[in-house]
Amino acid sequence: MNWDSIRVVSWDVDGTLYNIRRMKEQGGAILLASIFRGEFISGCREIRALFRFRDRMREIRQAGGDYSVKPDPHLRCLLLEYSSRWWAPATARTGLLKGVSEMIAALSERGIRQVVLSDYHSDAKLRVLGVHDAFEKVYAAEKIGYLKPSQAVFQHVFDDLGIEPHELVHIGDREDTDGIGARGSGATGLIIGQDFSDFRSLVKTLVD
Repeated sequence: MNWDSIRVVSWDVDGTLYNIRRMKEQGGAILLASIFRGEFISGCREIRALFRFRDRMREIRQAGGDYSVKPDPHLRCLLLEYSSRWWAPATARTGLLKGVSEMIAALSERGIRQVVLSDYHSDAKLRVLGVHDAFEKVYAAEKIGYLKPSQAVFQHVFDDLGIEPHELVHIGDREDTDGIGARGSGATGLIIGQDFSDFRSLVKTLVD
C-alpha cells in the first residue's frame, strides 16, 4: 500500500472499529441484566425494532441503495434513542479492535485526514469507543440519501472534502458494501481480512 498520494481515510464503523459478534453478545448480557430493573419486555421490544430497521436497510441496499423513502423522523429519533440505550453500552464493553488506535495515530502522524463513513448514525458508538474526536467529520449514508455500495455516497464525501477519488482510502469489513462502493467510485478500498490481516499489519505499511 502506497500512502504518498492519499489525503483522506474514511472509516466504516460496525465490524471495522469493533467486533460485531462480540457486541451482540454484550447486548444480550445487558438485556438479561435488565430483568432485574424491570425493563426486559420493553428492551426486547426496542431491540426487535432495531433489527426490523436493519432488515429494511438491507432491502434498500439490495435494491440499489436509494434511501429517498425515509422513515418518519419521529420514528428514526426513537430508533436512535434505542440504539443509544442498547448498542452504545454494548459497544463500549466490546471496545476497539486491536491495532485501531495505533492505525488512527499513525495516519494522524502522516498528516492524513480521517473521517467516518457509515451507513447509520454512529456518533454514540464513536463516543463510547473514545475515538469520536479523532475524526474530522462523521458521515451517515442514510442522511446523504443512499446506502453503500452506492457510488453517490462516496461522491458526496469527495465533493464535501474537496478531494479527488484517488486521494481517498476507505477502510471497511465488507467487500459487498465498503469494497465495491469505494473501488467503483475510484477510491481505494481496504477490507479487513481480505486486503490486510489486521490493523497492526496495516500500521506497518504506514511506518515502514
